[in-house]
Amino acid sequence: MISIIIPTLNEEQYIEKCILSFENSKCSDYEVLVVDGKSTDRTREIAESLGAKVLIQEKKRGISDARNIGLKHVNGEISAFIDADGEATKGWLDKIVGSFENNDIYAVGGPVYYGKFIYDAYSKSVFLPNHLYPITGFNFISGNNSAYKTDFLKSVDGFPDVIIEDFGLSLNMKRKNIKTRFDWDMKVILSSRRFEEKGFANTVSYWGLEAGKVLLGKGTPCKEYKRMD
Repeated sequence: MISIIIPTLNEEQYIEKCILSFENSKCSDYEVLVVDGKSTDRTREIAESLGAKVLIQEKKRGISDARNIGLKHVNGEISAFIDADGEATKGWLDKIVGSFENNDIYAVGGPVYYGKFIYDAYSKSVFLPNHLYPITGFNFISGNNSAYKTDFLKSVDGFPDVIIEDFGLSLNMKRKNIKTRFDWDMKVILSSRRFEEKGFANTVSYWGLEAGKVLLGKGTPCKEYKRMD
C-alpha cells in the first residue's frame, strides 16, 4: 500500500486535479492524506469529497512539518509525496512500486516539469547531477515528487526542519550511504505559479542561496518560508 501525502494551504484551484491524477496508474492500493495549514477556502471540503483523509497542521511550521505530520498517520509501507499543485503523470504509482521491488532501494524520486521552456530547462539542470549517481552516490530526491520506505523515513525522523528540506534529506541519505533511485519516467507536472509570483531570477537565486545554507549545515528553519506564513 502507498500512502500519498499532500501539504495544502488554500489549494482549491489545484487539489482536485492532483488527487484525480493518481487514477492514471494501475495501482489502486493507496490512500491520500492531505495535511492542511488551516485553509480558508474549499481545499479541505474538496479533498474529503474525493476520499482523502484530512489532517490539520495546527501551527504554521512550514512544508517539512506538514509532510512529517502526514508521515505519522500513514498506513502504507511506502510513503509518497507530491505538492497540491502537482499532477502525477500516467503510471506514477506503478513506477514507484516498481522501484521498490529492489529491496536495497529506500527512496525514489522523479523529475518535475512546468510546461514552459525556461522553467523546464531550469528543472532539468537541477536534476542533471543525478546522472552521476553511479560515481557520486548522490541523487537529489525532490519532495514534490518522491517516495520512501515508510519504516526508513520514520527511522530518520522524516524531513529535516529547514527550507529545501528535500535537499537536506537527500544529503543525509548520501552521508549514510542509503541507496536511492531516480526514475526519469516518474514525472510530475507542476504549476509555474511560484516562478511567476516572485519572478524567475528571484526564485532561482532564493533556492540557490537556501541550498547553499543547507550544504553548509546552516539551513533556514521552515517556519521562515514566507509562503507558509
